[in-house]
Amino acid sequence: NAVRIRFAHALWGANNPLAARALVQEALHHDATDAQAHDLLGRLCIAFGDNEGAERHWRHATEFAPAWSAGWLHLGMLLSERGDAAAAETALRRAVELEPDARTYAALGGHLRAPKPNEAREFLEKACALDPTDSQAAMDLGNLYYAAEHHAKARPGTQALDVLRAQHDGHLRQILGHSPHLHMIALADDHRIKSVRHQPRHGPVRRTKLS
Repeated sequence: NAVRIRFAHALWGANNPLAARALVQEALHHDATDAQAHDLLGRLCIAFGDNEGAERHWRHATEFAPAWSAGWLHLGMLLSERGDAAAAETALRRAVELEPDARTYAALGGHLRAPKPNEAREFLEKACALDPTDSQAAMDLGNLYYAAEHHAKARPGTQALDVLRAQHDGHLRQILGHSPHLHMIALADDHRIKSVRHQPRHGPVRRTKLS
């Protein structure tokens, strides 16, 4: 079955999801308890717009391999998108317990942004430290800093923008395109920096440009 799963991954990567799905279904015919096959078929179900099928297969993956994080991670992400907050948090926390890495930290942190922003920030900071190329985690973290500073009546967005700039200098405009309020702050900050460019300097002035 491992060979079938690897070949199915290759077929999907070659933009042939129908053949990939057929091969995974064949793998499950040979071994209905293969958690990796259920996980891959769950992801293929998402590609075909079958969320119910994806949930069914990911639940099978967690049933047949309860100590494998991928099934819990994908199930939790699906439940989060569906709005089943409590069940999603349980699944994502289990994924973090089993495999504390950038993906699981980012997924749990993203899910906890609204109900538990302080805890979400801790997980997202860990995710960004482990994988500085994760633009979604950086954007989620930036938005949390923005909300916290705005709530504190501080100059809104500065810390959020600094996080994004520090983590993603080369992709800043792309990331800001997904977060319009940060984009406006970026432009305002850039204008402020330009406005002091020709003024006498009485100390170090941070001059950060958009890439």
